[in-house]
Amino acid sequence: MVEIFIVIITLLAVVYILLPLLHKELLEAKKTSSNFAELERKTEVLNKNIADLEFDYQMGKISEDDYKFLRDDYFKEINTIYKETKNLEKYGHPPIAGKNIIKCPGCGKKNSVNNKFCSQCGYNIGKI
Repeated sequence: MVEIFIVIITLLAVVYILLPLLHKELLEAKKTSSNFAELERKTEVLNKNIADLEFDYQMGKISEDDYKFLRDDYFKEINTIYKETKNLEKYGHPPIAGKNIIKCPGCGKKNSVNNKFCSQCGYNIGKI
């Protein structure tokens, strides 16, 4: 009877010690999911900014030099986000939903990342 009591106390102590470690893994998984959601949100915002920039340039509101500078800057940010996503995926985290789809900066239509030109407006999305 005493041995059973000692085994039960030992098991409870082990569970009490290991519980914070398990809880930490669950929190880490949740943090990774929120990281992917944040990266996806940033990508959507950047695509919207590129579309707005394209519109402003076509309307003559900004100079060609400013347009090229800002467009390159946005594409660098998107590339950085893409690399962060690949880094997270490399370590076994789930990929961002719709990662094979990119919005056209010209018209906003969703296209496959394999497309060189937008299927709706013909914008060169191969450079993205």
